[in-house]
Amino acid sequence: MRYYAGHRELVQALVSHLYEELAAALSATRERRPADEPGPRLREVFRELRRWELAHPQEFALLFTKPVADADTAPGRPRTTRAGASGASLSA
Repeated sequence: MRYYAGHRELVQALVSHLYEELAAALSATRERRPADEPGPRLREVFRELRRWELAHPQEFALLFTKPVADADTAPGRPRTTRAGASGASLSA
């Protein structure tokens, strides 16, 4: 079982996991189409994104709607710690 120092770290870890899950699903879909068919390949990726959204509506909302206040969940945003926090990485 994994414990987090607070709400912020928990949300950051969850969001990171969800982005990885979604990226894996989209990448797998992209690879099922030949690279020399970019139009159909892109359409399939968009369809997979829509399927993922319908299958995971709450997770999709967490990723693509207004961020959770004080959670620093934007993709690519460096993870920060509050003063006095351990500064430990969220990586498992």
